[in-house]
Amino acid sequence: MKDKFVLITGGTGGLGIGVVKQVITHHPRQITIPYLEVKQISYLEQRLSSEALSLINFVSCDVSDESQVQSLVAQMPQVDVLINLVGGFDMGKTDEYSFDAWQSMFDLNLNTTFLMSKYC
Repeated sequence: MKDKFVLITGGTGGLGIGVVKQVITHHPRQITIPYLEVKQISYLEQRLSSEALSLINFVSCDVSDESQVQSLVAQMPQVDVLINLVGGFDMGKTDEYSFDAWQSMFDLNLNTTFLMSKYC
């Protein structure tokens, strides 16, 4: 990944931080991390050195929104490496789970990967 432009969705979560740390060891030119809430950036800032943070470009973006994904990718000089980590789940009994909650989880876990892959 040396001198590559890397885009990491979910880079501010628990798994994402580990992946970001690993990517940094490979000397990328830049890492772009989309986020929804500023507190996500703070979480990462507390866990990385200032040198590591200087490689990261944080971009406010809802990666489940097609137009925002297009805009995010268009802002980057290029995308050499895409790492799709964004995801999540809710727990509960199937018969008590709403279809809206299911659809939201489906969008987060599958559609985001499709959109990022399509536009990168």
